[in-house]
Amino acid sequence: MPLPHPDDIAEKFVALLPSPLTPTTLEEYGLTSLSAHTETLSTVVLSLSLFWVDCALRVALPVELQAECRQAIRQRVEGLWAPIFTRAGSSCERFWAELPARHNLYESIMRQGGEPAAVLSVAAQEC
Repeated sequence: MPLPHPDDIAEKFVALLPSPLTPTTLEEYGLTSLSAHTETLSTVVLSLSLFWVDCALRVALPVELQAECRQAIRQRVEGLWAPIFTRAGSSCERFWAELPARHNLYESIMRQGGEPAAVLSVAAQEC
């Protein structure tokens, strides 16, 4: 069975990513936040979501296809999230530069036997 094209894989994974948070969304959960904090929360949620996507890529795809998929996902994420990065006082480049360190931290928790909730807890501390 032939493997799907990286663009098709990326499209499906990006469709599963959460949308950027809004103050209204947070209010629905009884939370209030300043606009800048909401955008910071959004980037942490995106970072964590991309970690789980990357885990799925590593489990499901051959190594040579993973890099192509990551690049296709990155392109789509940048198109959708660039305004959020800017409003959070950051940039797409900064987000992607910081992402490996975050993912290494999350990965180390998992390798030490940590549960996904432990990864979420560490991610929440970034907020």
